Amino acid sequence: MEPALSAFDPPLSVCLIGLLSENSRPGFGVRGSTLHQGFEAAKYLNRVEDTTSVVPNPWPESLKAQQQNNEIAGQINHETLGMKDSKTENESLASAEDKIAHVRLNGIKKWGSNEKAQKYASLVSAIENGSGYKISQQAVEQAIREDSKGIDPTHGAIFYNMRTVGQFKHGGRFQGQKIHTYSGPYISKGPYKYIMTYGP
Repeated sequence: MEPALSAFDPPLSVCLIGLLSENSRPGFGVRGSTLHQGFEAAKYLNRVEDTTSVVPNPWPESLKAQQQNNEIAGQINHETLGMKDSKTENESLASAEDKIAHVRLNGIKKWGSNEKAQKYASLVSAIENGSGYKISQQAVEQAIREDSKGIDPTHGAIFYNMRTVGQFKHGGRFQGQKIHTYSGPYISKGPYKYIMTYGP
């Protein structure tokens, strides 16, 4: 896991869809912020003093990106609904959710959008409420930040699924893809205790 983020790190509503011009730096659209706050966030993240080359996100694109991020968080929330950390897990459930978020980000890079990624690596429908939703939002935010730094704990995985204890012990590929990571076992009301990621 990365070190704790500072108090000035961008809030949950950070969107990484940027409008770039020649010699410009990526801009971060922050919902509910002023244009000046957007520039300040970009200056902080890029560690620069001159923000004249930072091009802020157009509001429609920023809102579209935020809606997509919320949808992904809702899907992760639904996928892990009822799961809890256990004493025997190899990593926290929050870390596993971060990996699911990376899988979807990788899918978006490969197929173009969350909607298109659904056709090849589907997740369940989004549940954008409940106690687990905020945790899933944080997982998506963390994954976006890590991805922007070139960090991917799944090593390029584009698929994920859950496995029972028996399936985990049996091992094997998923849809012809090799296993990249596994997380668990977790406490769950259902039969699935492990979260796996797969890729090319």
